[in-house]
Order: sequence, then structure tokens, then C-alpha cells
Amino acid sequence: GLPNMSWTPIKRGEVEVVGPHPEHRGLLEVKVPLSAEPPSDWVFAFQNAFGVVTKANMLPPMLDGRDVWLTPRDGELAFYVSHLDERIASANAWYEQNVLPKINARAAREKAEAEE
Repeated sequence: GLPNMSWTPIKRGEVEVVGPHPEHRGLLEVKVPLSAEPPSDWVFAFQNAFGVVTKANMLPPMLDGRDVWLTPRDGELAFYVSHLDERIASANAWYEQNVLPKINARAAREKAEAEE
């Protein structure tokens, strides 16, 4: 059954190219909203990008609340967006495997104690 803590996997919204990066020549500043502000455990998994292939010269995405900022070189936007999708999927999977079971177990225990 579904946990009583409702968890909805995080998804990405529309990619918005803000413009040339103010500090780094040749880079773009790209803003991508997430479907919700992720919990801290999800952020941990997102930042570690478990099992996600990265390029050596890639700048990692920066998470700011529910917005992700990407800084691709011109011409690398598609790669950065697909990388972001992989990172989000990886963080969702890690969260569901490692964090949700503990939250659900705790919730079930609290529910059982409340019914005693």
C-alpha cells in the first residue's frame, strides 16, 4: 500500500535559458524549476548523483530551493538537461529505497502507538 506520508517523485519543469552567464564567458545561465521543493535527503542524493555519468569539465547543477541552475557551454544545453533528468531520477530512486522505508516505518510505529 501507499505510505501515509505521501511522496511524489520530483520532476523537472520547463527549461528557461536566462541568458549569458554574468561571470563566466561562454557559459549560459539556465533555470529549471522542480515540481516541488525537495526534502533534504533528496538534495543529498541529488548532489551526490549516485550512478550518474558526468563529464569531467561539467559544472554541477546548483539547487536553490525548488529551482536548479545549470551553467552549460553554448551547445551543451541538451546534454546538461538530459544529465539533470538522470540526476533527478537517481535522487528519486535513492530516496525511495533509502529514506522512504524509514519514514514509513516510523509513521507506522507512531500510528500503532497512537492506537494503543
